Amino acid sequence: MLSISLKVEGMAERAGEEGLACPERIRTVLSGIPGVLDVGYEKGRDRFFLTLDPRLVSVLTVITTIERLGRESNHTYRPAEVRPESLREPRAPVAFEVHYQTREAFLSAYSFNLSGGGLFLCTPEPLPVGERLRVRFTLPAGVIPFEATAQVAWLSEPRLGNPYPPGMGVQFVDLPLEARDAIAAMITAYLPQPPKPSGNAAT
Repeated sequence: MLSISLKVEGMAERAGEEGLACPERIRTVLSGIPGVLDVGYEKGRDRFFLTLDPRLVSVLTVITTIERLGRESNHTYRPAEVRPESLREPRAPVAFEVHYQTREAFLSAYSFNLSGGGLFLCTPEPLPVGERLRVRFTLPAGVIPFEATAQVAWLSEPRLGNPYPPGMGVQFVDLPLEARDAIAAMITAYLPQPPKPSGNAAT
């Protein structure tokens, strides 16, 4: 599961009774999209919180749906500041080079962290949310390169308090089983280990 938040700019332009109904209308429509499991709204910040099943719906679908609702009401809704709210899978803060291919170019970037579900790539020129790419990487201390199709799930922009550098979070679409096992083993090594028994038995 993927939990994200996004701010919708433009709703404040709608005043009065109709303006008050904007967030609820957006929330109702988003809740009806297959794969959207939960939708919350924080009043005053114009920020929605969503839990998605990435196998059924992409972040791009959410963004385009909000933009469509704005056009239907003759207003411009601008989804912005898309970011993860909770990363369900354990992640390892590890940096290694990742080569990736888009429809137009072959590029490379360094990772910021990694999980069995995806990784974050540090780049000043991230791809649009929803775009697919082919990634190729070799894990640190590994010798076998892995390849997978991935999809851009969210973007990170420079802002005060943002723990992420500029770049993009991508989700694996078809990660091979052997790659998933290797990533899981590496992440386990990064996780805090439980304290060992002291060996002094209570009397």
